[in-house]
Amino acid sequence: MEIGDILCALMTEVLGYPRFAFFGHDWGAFVSSRLGYAHPDKFVGIYITLLAIPREGSADQNSTPEETQFYAQLSHWLREETGYSAIMATKPQ
Repeated sequence: MEIGDILCALMTEVLGYPRFAFFGHDWGAFVSSRLGYAHPDKFVGIYITLLAIPREGSADQNSTPEETQFYAQLSHWLREETGYSAIMATKPQ
């Protein structure tokens, strides 16, 4: 992502920080994650409040109890907690 490289250049070349941390939410979480991947030597750390999670899948007979619990929680969250995302994806104005 070009924006990540631009932000890295801003922090190091313009502002003079040899290492830095970044926080991101929503699109900033993706940018922060990309920064950490592309420039790990310049990072102290990142803090993100939105994770890219799988949007499908389910527990099967080989799933651990933890995986079964994860898929149950994911299913509930996708069903009950993503209304705002659906609205913004289809009717942002």
